[in-house]
Amino acid sequence: MRVCCFAAGLMVLALAGCGSSALQSVKLAGTVHVDGKALNEGTLFFMPDKDGTSMIAVPIVDGKYTAYAVPIGTYKAKFSSLSGGRITADGGQVDSSSNAPTPPGGQAKKDPIPERYRQPSIPVDATVENLNLNFDLKSK
Repeated sequence: MRVCCFAAGLMVLALAGCGSSALQSVKLAGTVHVDGKALNEGTLFFMPDKDGTSMIAVPIVDGKYTAYAVPIGTYKAKFSSLSGGRITADGGQVDSSSNAPTPPGGQAKKDPIPERYRQPSIPVDATVENLNLNFDLKSK
């Protein structure tokens, strides 16, 4: 019994020692707007500034995103909209989750994300948790 307790104690100490050198992470959350309107759906990519950290892709739904366990570091954000949706004749976004045909007056969806934001462009400091990391993309 003493041997088991001693072994268990050593494991706890070993794990505690590893915790300080383990990769730490933060939670990032917020909104994505294009010209003041919430982005219906898309993907937010956090592209690492240094080698050794993986890119993180986070879904955007109804203009909101949440990224759990983002490794601490600095990133550049880039954005992508999902294909297959439609916009109305007056420029409003239509939900693309249905496979219904394009209604009269509608047209094939143009990408609502301005070109410059489709490349890693916005610096992101992921060294502390940030639940209000909002992106307001401007087309002009």
